[in-house]
Amino acid sequence: MYKVLMVAATKYDAISRVMPSLLKLALCYSAYAFGANDIGNATGVYTTIAMMILGGGPPEYNVMLLLAAFGSLGIAIGGLWLGPRVITTVAFKITRLNPLTGTAAQVAHGVVVHSFATVTYIMLGYGIPISTSLASVGALVGVGFASYGSSGINRRTTTVLLLIWMATVLVTAILTYVLYLILFPFTGPIIKPKP
Repeated sequence: MYKVLMVAATKYDAISRVMPSLLKLALCYSAYAFGANDIGNATGVYTTIAMMILGGGPPEYNVMLLLAAFGSLGIAIGGLWLGPRVITTVAFKITRLNPLTGTAAQVAHGVVVHSFATVTYIMLGYGIPISTSLASVGALVGVGFASYGSSGINRRTTTVLLLIWMATVLVTAILTYVLYLILFPFTGPIIKPKP
């Protein structure tokens, strides 16, 4: 994406002049793709639980809208609460950005996230949830390599992020296991074996 935009901006001066506006459009598209992916991530577990408790197919349309509204509210609260720290890390501590590199990263991020949310739905009948954080950082690392080479990437920040992502999976698995062991005597098996 960076190479395509760089060639276009070099050949056509008009593209360079409108790059800040293209960046804003790319950010809007990336935010839309983020919502399409993360609302499902945030509410998918509740849909599954509702299906298990109520039986049958997915919940009714109005219940799905309510879940989407609660998921959106949760994402908004999380963004307002922790967003500034995340934005500081992603915007300033991975690579140097300008309107051209920012546009390339956001378009690449949006296309990848949107593809997993929609193209897989068309092909398989369901979207595949992915980490928008991994996609975003991956886009920034990619544009950093494309524009500055390996010296343009903050290796310390990307290493810390990678280690934290790996630890997140391990810690979540351990906490879930411990919580299940604590709750099992009170709830019994959640999924009953078929006779």
